[in-house]
Amino acid sequence: MWFQLGNLVPALSESEKLYLENYPDMSTALRNALNLPHKLLTVAFSNIDIFSIPASRVASTVFGITLGISFWYLLKVWYSRRVAVFGSLLFISSAWFLHIARLGTDDVMNSLLILPLASVLFFNTKKNNAVIALNAFVLIMLLYVPGFIWFVTPLFIWQAKRIFKHVKNQNPLIIIFIFMISIGLLAPLAITLYLEPSLISSYFGLPDQLPSLSEYAKNLTEIPLNLFILGPENPVTWLGRLPLISWFSSIMFITGLYAYFFKRTLDRTWFITYALIAGSFLTALGGPITINVLLPFVYLVVAGGLALLLQQWFTIFPKNPLARTIGPSILSVVILLTVFYNLNHYFIAWPNTPETKSAYTKQLVE
Repeated sequence: MWFQLGNLVPALSESEKLYLENYPDMSTALRNALNLPHKLLTVAFSNIDIFSIPASRVASTVFGITLGISFWYLLKVWYSRRVAVFGSLLFISSAWFLHIARLGTDDVMNSLLILPLASVLFFNTKKNNAVIALNAFVLIMLLYVPGFIWFVTPLFIWQAKRIFKHVKNQNPLIIIFIFMISIGLLAPLAITLYLEPSLISSYFGLPDQLPSLSEYAKNLTEIPLNLFILGPENPVTWLGRLPLISWFSSIMFITGLYAYFFKRTLDRTWFITYALIAGSFLTALGGPITINVLLPFVYLVVAGGLALLLQQWFTIFPKNPLARTIGPSILSVVILLTVFYNLNHYFIAWPNTPETKSAYTKQLVE
């Protein structure tokens, strides 16, 4: 995450420089509390070294690392350690992930939707006050992300009965303390929406002006197109028109859809389906929610395809030691080749294209 963070590209992009200029200090960040956790981290790291390009991007890497750990934890609990390693390698090495998790803007916040899923799962395995506080903190942090209220609220309602069952068995004074702290942490968001009513539409993931039906349909069809065929034409965050996920991951995504079809009664299947559909509809509006919201859920489905592939192989060869070694070994080689391709895409091909160099020309001090 930190390799060549400041010198992979020659300077800052226009969006990165604008982000730093808009939120140079704590008071400015608090005036617009949307995505506040990222802004506060950016201010903190930038103040450590105000003229450092890596310092302006390290906040995104912190959230990127958190995202990668949460992804690994979900796969480990749902499947196995092997699937967690394979799936996480594909996820954290993907050029899509690296682009948004190493950029000096708050784009990475759009991809944090699996954090409450991981924290709720952790809560169900370890029920104590510290875990309750962790869940409350994750919930509050995501409520600052524009549009996430449409995801966090259904998740909380879905788990409310289980949460209240565990909470009532804890010390009531500690629960009241956690609740009061949570209310206090949400105060900047409430103040922002009160003082700046124009930000309310952005908070709910809506653009200032809704697109026409034809524009909305076009935006909706571009989402699968960007994922599997032609990526977005934006040299700041992408290379040419390559698809956002590799061919191998695309095949595993289709396999994963097939696997989840047979697990359609599971809660996680319903939430992943809801996140993919709702995320696509909100992305098509052209508001603050971007296609990045789909990133972790696309790769959760990819991991489901890997799990099905391994499960089928071990079902066919339950005891043959040679076959049980050959299957995972071949899959390991293919995954390593995909990782090699992804890393070359991001660290070699993308920064050396003329379009990328021309998009990164801004300096912190002109």
